[in-house]
Amino acid sequence: MPQVVFVDAGNWGDVVYDFCREKLSGPRFRPAIGYGLSQNSRRYRSYRHPKKKSSEVKLIGEEYYVVWLPEERLFRVDFNADHWKTELFHGLRTPPGEAGAVELFHSSDPNEHLSLAKQYAAERPVEVFTPGFGTEMKWVKEKKKNHFLDNAANVLCAFHLLGARLIKNEDPPKIEEPPPPARPFLGPDGRPYLLTDRD
Repeated sequence: MPQVVFVDAGNWGDVVYDFCREKLSGPRFRPAIGYGLSQNSRRYRSYRHPKKKSSEVKLIGEEYYVVWLPEERLFRVDFNADHWKTELFHGLRTPPGEAGAVELFHSSDPNEHLSLAKQYAAERPVEVFTPGFGTEMKWVKEKKKNHFLDNAANVLCAFHLLGARLIKNEDPPKIEEPPPPARPFLGPDGRPYLLTDRD
């Protein structure tokens, strides 16, 4: 049983809010809106991270925040979908078994993950400069079917909301090798010039 499920409240807000308010839905179903360049609606293309909590912003996390909607009597999660897609691909590039790796289930069928791979590749990352905010990584949609990619970004954000953290491998600190002992100055006979350097 999942502890939290994000339900997209971007296009069907009223229906989603009604569903999440139902007693049978329980607290694990939460309305959510992912902001990113690939969103169809222009109003959801730009994510702005709040600097501090307020009467409406109740929790601030890593590129997401929980906002109280007084009219809906619900909490909603607003998150930076572009950030979490970038985190997904960072995890996919991490070798299996290493900290922070995102792995797929094993299958003997070579086509098992084909649909997933196609949808993960439906968008490509580009660096976009926004005045006042600097350079940001955004994801541009190239193919219509990207649901699995959106879903994976939702899942990573939900994990973080629940307290899970991906521990990223860092290179171990380099140990400085001591410098080689200085070579003694030799006299014409090949022996060290100083008596203290002689055996």
